[in-house]
Amino acid sequence: MPAGGTFSGPGVTSNVFSPDVAQVGTHTITYRYEDGNGCINSCTFPLTVNPLPVVSCGNDTALCIDESAFMLYQGSPAGGIYSGTGVTQAGYFDPSLSGDGAFTITYTYTDLNGCTDSCDFQVTVYPLPQMTCPDDTGVCISDDPFALGGGLPLGGTYSGNGVSNGMFDPWHN
Repeated sequence: MPAGGTFSGPGVTSNVFSPDVAQVGTHTITYRYEDGNGCINSCTFPLTVNPLPVVSCGNDTALCIDESAFMLYQGSPAGGIYSGTGVTQAGYFDPSLSGDGAFTITYTYTDLNGCTDSCDFQVTVYPLPQMTCPDDTGVCISDDPFALGGGLPLGGTYSGNGVSNGMFDPWHN
């Protein structure tokens, strides 16, 4: 007071203080005022720039779309908030909500000084493979064991009663 004076000091340009220019620490700012008679007075005050909290995210994660929702817990310091596609308000990632694809998840933390920082990580959700099962087959209990086939994509495994190592034995069904 009175209004109309000028501010000067670290990080001050045209009466605007820029914390990123001043950098972290306590800075002395001067307010100078000249009245209509040419009399000048000034005062100084400290202005503290607090550092941003050091925030870290966990590793990128990949899972299949049919997996259960899981708690996001890798961000630090603890107490931040997760956001992004597939993230619930309770801090879980739910692939049934996100669908398949790659999603950026943000972890945001605000410290006691009100300073906020964040980090990002990826969660990739893979779709289930497209499957084709063989046609229904009828066999007699007296038939010899035979290799199962016809399922796509190739490379899968067969299981069930009477199945062993990809062979079906009607006698042991």
